[in-house]
Amino acid sequence: MKMGNYILGVLTTSPRVLMSWGACGFRELEDNKGLSMIVNGFIYKGKVLIEYNEGADAFDVIIGETIHNHIYIDMLVEFIDSVVEKNCSDDIYIKNVNTFYNAVQN
Repeated sequence: MKMGNYILGVLTTSPRVLMSWGACGFRELEDNKGLSMIVNGFIYKGKVLIEYNEGADAFDVIIGETIHNHIYIDMLVEFIDSVVEKNCSDDIYIKNVNTFYNAVQN
């Protein structure tokens, strides 16, 4: 199995979260070590790379210019979500999103 497909399978276990990122442009990395995608999240918009780090048996996630090392599989979706879409409590997140969309509509 290609690593990119495996990572995409992990991400799609939380389809609503993945959709909230506006994720698109999924691509297998050339060296078969991971997956790249474009996100349009509430916090971050741009390229995300997820690479398998065999020595650590974890993932390195590159978001923008920042490298986050040793993200374990059970935390992968939650970690990316915290950087791309939601870095606060549910209540604050809902308030922020509603404020944003109300401002856009007016």
